[in-house]
Amino acid sequence: QYIDSGYQLLQKLPLNQAKQILFAADNLANSLLIRDFLSEFGWNVNLVYNQHDIYEAIANQPMDLLMLDLQLTGGDAIQMMNTIRRHKRYYDLPIIALSALAILDQPQSAEQADTVLYKPLNLVELEQLINTLCNQQRSLDRE
Repeated sequence: QYIDSGYQLLQKLPLNQAKQILFAADNLANSLLIRDFLSEFGWNVNLVYNQHDIYEAIANQPMDLLMLDLQLTGGDAIQMMNTIRRHKRYYDLPIIALSALAILDQPQSAEQADTVLYKPLNLVELEQLINTLCNQQRSLDRE
């Protein structure tokens, strides 16, 4: 098992309250690992691998959070985040940008994303961050 033994699992969300995560990355092995880990907490993770699939998913399904690899093949991550932020349904969608590189040369990414995480990812911290961002969004939706 790839969970730190000292970490207490958070209570799983009931299936009818499961949050939808769109995860855009082109590394299949890492994507599957992250998807499987997050599904243990009740998250539904939809994997996409290119810019076209991101836009199609945004147009056709509700989502609660986007995780976007900044080095995604075939797309400009900054432009994708700008486009998503202009969409009336997703202007306040929590976005986690993932990068293997220092963000210093891409400050716009940090401005468009709610958070930038650097690889390698700590899966436990990732799940806690997702939980925090989605709970903040749920609080804003109630106001």
